[in-house]
Amino acid sequence: MKRINIFPKIIKAIKDPLFIVASTKEKTISVILYMILLVLILTIPTSIVRGVMFSNEMDNLIEAVDNPSFPDFQLKDGKFSIDSDEPIIIEQGKDLKIIIDTEDNHNINNLAGFASGYLLTEDVAIVTMKGQSPAYYNLDTFSSVAYDKTIFVDQLHFIAKIGVFLVPFLFIAYAILNAFFRSLMLLLLGFFLKRMMQLTLKGSELYKMVIYSMTLGFILYELMSIIPLFISMPVSASFLTSLAPVVFFYIPSSTILSRSLRIFKVQQDIENIKKKDLDA
Repeated sequence: MKRINIFPKIIKAIKDPLFIVASTKEKTISVILYMILLVLILTIPTSIVRGVMFSNEMDNLIEAVDNPSFPDFQLKDGKFSIDSDEPIIIEQGKDLKIIIDTEDNHNINNLAGFASGYLLTEDVAIVTMKGQSPAYYNLDTFSSVAYDKTIFVDQLHFIAKIGVFLVPFLFIAYAILNAFFRSLMLLLLGFFLKRMMQLTLKGSELYKMVIYSMTLGFILYELMSIIPLFISMPVSASFLTSLAPVVFFYIPSSTILSRSLRIFKVQQDIENIKKKDLDA
């Protein structure tokens, strides 16, 4: 099969199921490299944006905490304590909101509408960031660690410095590993369809078709995943992110794979008829 550049391949993989069928004749390593390159093209820009946003959020947090008016606090034996009898609420426009409430009078809904939010109670820490699902941390897991305000601020400075580089790297690495995982999940569907259609298709050939079938799914999912980075969504709507892989990746990918396998089935049946005619 004649080699073509990555962008024509992307277009053909989306528009032309015959191209996906013909990809069975490509080298497996070439198709896998296509998937990795596609993931890199889609995720590098957004990962850089995430890294910059993370660094900015850390700077905002440092500015709020490393302030003489911010009370001293301590995390010891898995319990958080602070030198204040009243809940502390700090807001920086719509960029940051910090709530420290050891009486549990606030919840995660109080962080809605902010680019980043932190809710700290006596036993739990909740972190929300735009474009990500809320993270919950049980402070009991830090029972062997002792923190105070000075140590915490020093670590925030360190995290802010490396975050602009580390976050993009981790995001890209996760995206590549996730792409392989999704390709294997789609391959299971491919084996089911192969058996149902009685296709004479090798596993490696099927996997090549799977990878090209995922092209549109990768693009749609990545486009939808960047929306929360720029548009604030209610925290209560975060469950919708769990549906995104199904709606924007698996449904389009499985539809394209199924259509391509049906075309392969037609070609296979035509070849079988030709063979029977020759034998006759």
